[in-house]
Amino acid sequence: MKNKNNFKLGMMGLMILFLSFACNTAAPEKTVIEPAVPAEPVIVKPDMAAVKAEIQALETAWAAADNARDASALAAFYADDAVSMSNNGPSQVGKAAILKDIRNKSCKETPGRYRSL
Repeated sequence: MKNKNNFKLGMMGLMILFLSFACNTAAPEKTVIEPAVPAEPVIVKPDMAAVKAEIQALETAWAAADNARDASALAAFYADDAVSMSNNGPSQVGKAAILKDIRNKSCKETPGRYRSL
């Protein structure tokens, strides 16, 4: 009987020893990720004289088309999916609707009076 108990104790000891080695895995190495150093921002200064000239050219073309009551030229300034909101009237959606609205208003108003947002 004593031999059986020694055998059981020995087996339990081996089992504990086996489990302690089996469960003792090395901790994974932590990867240290260093933050990226941001590059110096590139600041591009716009050519303000060129921007001003471009805006002035658009304003001059708009005024010329408005003074000539050229609805097609005025509508060319709008995108195909533009929305024009007028005072005391419904919004016009799309270039075709805006062109129609400009034509209707140009018959009633003096040059330089058509306004849009």
